[in-house]
Amino acid sequence: MNLINFIEPISFDYYIESEWKLVQLIIIRAKFPGTGDFYEDYIYELTSGKNNSNNIEKISYTIQPFHSVLPKKQGVWKGPAIDFNENMKFIRPIWNKTDGNCCPTGGFITGNFKLLRKKDRYYFKIEKYKIIPDKKD
Repeated sequence: MNLINFIEPISFDYYIESEWKLVQLIIIRAKFPGTGDFYEDYIYELTSGKNNSNNIEKISYTIQPFHSVLPKKQGVWKGPAIDFNENMKFIRPIWNKTDGNCCPTGGFITGNFKLLRKKDRYYFKIEKYKIIPDKKD
């Protein structure tokens, strides 16, 4: 029987420049079994409440899709999008349209996200990235 695996929670502080605010986030990542290498992140913000109490609230968020910066006919099909740390780095393999599920041949995309807030929703924007082509034999 395959069950969802929960990875140890991650906690980090991130400075949102547009608001001049430091936020503390807690991420619980679920990994789903199978060849898809699928993940789902549950993200919470820790805030101060009245009388020195702490509040924890699940946040709504959107991640800028990798296909928005990749050439047409390429994509990132598997794996977690973000390595949650103060730089929010990522490195993901790139699949070409004709690749099999097992074997990406498009090289890698590496870079980092920047966290923004739009109204009551967070947005992980690809701030900087570099496409590293696949080495040809």
